[in-house]
Amino acid sequence: SNGGSSPGLNNFSTQLNLENGNVKLGKLDIFPKTINLNLNSDNNWVQISFELEDNIENLDFMISISIYNFNGEDVVKLAEKEWVHKRGTWGWEGYNESGQPVSPGTYLIVLKIEHLSKKWINRGLIQVGYY
Repeated sequence: SNGGSSPGLNNFSTQLNLENGNVKLGKLDIFPKTINLNLNSDNNWVQISFELEDNIENLDFMISISIYNFNGEDVVKLAEKEWVHKRGTWGWEGYNESGQPVSPGTYLIVLKIEHLSKKWINRGLIQVGYY
């Protein structure tokens, strides 16, 4: 088994990355890993950044970043097919697509990278709550 959501089956991102030579394309960094929903907090947003590995050619890549709740529902799209050269940085303040604060919980960040016919996916987690 190569991992996945069902025993013995690859999940979508594992399958995409394996089809593209299992290349380590770059590093997804999320800092801090929590958003505090209290109005007077200093930790009321996170920075999401991505940097391509040094050995990757100097080509432009198309990036999409979506945030999902743990029910798999789309909360917000931070980037939709944006062109990125070597690195990119985005911020999220814990609001959904309608501009409403999200509920406390764990949220999944999905970064999709595309170049020509190849696709890669990186993921990370963010905790949102009242701390």
